[in-house]
Amino acid sequence: MDRKGAGTDASVMCALYNDDGQMSGQMVLDTFLKNDFERGRTDVFHATSTFLDNVDTIEIWRDDKDSSTNEWFVEVIKVVCKESDKAFIFPCLRWIKGDYHYKIRHLDTSLPQDDPHKEQRLAELNDKKKTYEMEVKIPGLPIQFDIVKLSAEMTVKSHIVALTTGRWDDLDDLENIYTLEVFTKPSPLANKSWDTDEHFGFQRIGRLNNVLITLCTEIPSKLAVTDDMLQPFLEGDTVQNVNSQKRLFYVDLGLQEGVPTKPGLTMCSPIALFYHNKKDTLVPIAIQLQQEPADDNPVFLPSDPTYTWLFAKMWYNNADTCYHQSITHLGFTHLLMEGCALVTHRNLSHSHPIFKLLAPHFIYLMAINGWKKEHGKQFWFISNDKQRE
Repeated sequence: MDRKGAGTDASVMCALYNDDGQMSGQMVLDTFLKNDFERGRTDVFHATSTFLDNVDTIEIWRDDKDSSTNEWFVEVIKVVCKESDKAFIFPCLRWIKGDYHYKIRHLDTSLPQDDPHKEQRLAELNDKKKTYEMEVKIPGLPIQFDIVKLSAEMTVKSHIVALTTGRWDDLDDLENIYTLEVFTKPSPLANKSWDTDEHFGFQRIGRLNNVLITLCTEIPSKLAVTDDMLQPFLEGDTVQNVNSQKRLFYVDLGLQEGVPTKPGLTMCSPIALFYHNKKDTLVPIAIQLQQEPADDNPVFLPSDPTYTWLFAKMWYNNADTCYHQSITHLGFTHLLMEGCALVTHRNLSHSHPIFKLLAPHFIYLMAINGWKKEHGKQFWFISNDKQRE
C-alpha cells in the first residue's frame, strides 16, 4: 500500500491452511534479483506446495532483521490455485511486526465469538488501544484523539483559482472561478437563480444545513410581524388558514445570539418565516436579523426594495453558514464522530463486520481534526461557550 513506511526489506514467509487445518508447508516469498515489498507496489510470487482444494487461512510473518523499519504494512493478499482456478482473498490491512505470525482467514470477517484466532484478535485490539489514546481536551465536549503533531497532505484547488482568476471586484467576477478545469459552475449561478426567493427557500431543505427548519404552529412572539404584514404574501389566504394547513415554517438561529466575534465583525442571530405556496415551493416571507424586536432591528419583507431584501437574505445565509460550520458540521460531524471513530478503533477488530461497515465513513476524520487542532484553534471553538449552555 502507498503509505509512509509501508515497505520492508525483511524476509517474508507464509503458509496456507485448508478447512481441515491441513498445511501447505512454509513458503519463502522472494523473487530473485528483485527488491520485493516496496511501498505502493503489488508483488506476485509463484510457489509450489501441497495441493489444497480450498484455502481457509493464510499465515504470514517476517523476520526482524530489517533495521530500517519496525513494521510492514500489508493491504491484501490474493492466492490463486492454478490447478482449480480458484481465488482466495485475505484482507490484511495491518502493520506486520517482526517475528509475529499473523493468521488471516479468507475474507477475514467474523464476530469475536466465531473467530478461531481469539488471542491474536485480543492482542491486536490491545495494540490499537495504545495507538488510539483518548483525551478530553475541553470539559463537556466529546472525547478526542490524543495527538500532538499530525501532517495531512491536502490538494487545495484554491491555489489554482488564485493564479487564474485575478482580483474579484464584483459579483460577476465570481463566475471566473467556475471553469471545467477547476470547478463546475453550480446550477444557481448557471441558470441565474441564486438570488431568487425560491432558491433561498430550497436552501433550507435541499442544501447543507437542512436540519433546522421547523413547522410553525404559532408565530414566534419575538418575531415582530402582524397578520396584515404577512397577508400580501399568502396568495389571498390568511395566516390562520395557512397555519392550520401546516404551510408555515420557521428557522430560529437564536443560539448564535451573543456569540463573540473578531473585532469589527458582526454575526446575526436571525429568525425567518417561510411559506409553502400553491406552486409547491417554499419561499421566505419575513426575516428578522436579531432576536429581540427593536427600532434598529426591523422585519424585512419580500415587498422591500430589491437589494434591501437581497441583503437581508444574504445576512441570514451568513448566520446560517456560521451555525452549520460550527455546530452541524464541526460539532456534530467532526468532534462528535471523532469519539465514535476512536472507540471503534479501540474496541472492534479489523475482522469485525461492523468495523468494515464503519471504517470507510471514518477515513481521514482524525487526520483532518488533528490538523485543524494544530493550525486552526480559533475556528474550532468559535461557539464553544454557547454550545455548552
